[in-house]
Amino acid sequence: MGYTLQPVISPAESVSWKIVMSTPNPLEQALSNAGEDVTSKKDILKALVQSRVTVLLDQPWDGRTLPSAGMNLLLVSDGPNAQQPMLAVFSTQALAREFMSAAGPFQHPVDVDAAWALLGVPKDAGIMLNPNSVPNFRISPEVAGMLRESAEKNLERRINPGGGPRTE
Repeated sequence: MGYTLQPVISPAESVSWKIVMSTPNPLEQALSNAGEDVTSKKDILKALVQSRVTVLLDQPWDGRTLPSAGMNLLLVSDGPNAQQPMLAVFSTQALAREFMSAAGPFQHPVDVDAAWALLGVPKDAGIMLNPNSVPNFRISPEVAGMLRESAEKNLERRINPGGGPRTE
């Protein structure tokens, strides 16, 4: 079972959130079923690239309009390797909201296509899926770079389907 957040509106019109059990999404299912074998890891990566995920931002954004140039995605460290940046990606908004107390100025969760998040992976950074939560998954900087390159190529194909030079 997964968890979702549902708003609770009080008579004073203030909004709080409660966690409710929900059916796990395909990414959560892949994470929960994962073993240490290569097939399990491939299943997680496949589910990731086909999913909507939640990222934490340092500014509000609606997830549809063009983001501001100064907007940043949350990066975390790779456990004991504090020098290794990892893009924080969450399989549900509930897990992202749980993490927000440790996220400093990154208090703006937004649901996006995983491909959009992959485009935001910095060079030489990895990806930490559900940091400080269970289940979680670490994607090495090398694999994260390949995922980012694939997302870039897919975006280029969508922008320029004919493959010829683009006219601006």
